[in-house]
Amino acid sequence: MKRMLFVVLLAITAQPLALSAAEEKATWREKCDTFSDVAEYIMTNRQQGVSMRNTMKAVEVIDWAEEVVIFAYESPRYSTEDMQQRAIRDFTDEWYLRCVKILRNTD
Repeated sequence: MKRMLFVVLLAITAQPLALSAAEEKATWREKCDTFSDVAEYIMTNRQQGVSMRNTMKAVEVIDWAEEVVIFAYESPRYSTEDMQQRAIRDFTDEWYLRCVKILRNTD
């Protein structure tokens, strides 16, 4: 799991080497924001009953999103709005946290 996540995050971390510390900090935060936004979109689709096939098509232009789709669709789909929102929030936070742990430590 960690290895796969590292590969996924590597795909979104291509950046110039000569960045200031402030630019570097903003860069990993922006990348993790984007990463978690995509994760949120994917899990929202999952909870709303959008097929995995259609979700894959919707994110096919994002190389690394395919792996996130797989993880989302391995998660349960809930029937109540409260549980769906919790699943979306937890999934989004989990991917954001993983991204931060990897990218923040690469300074």
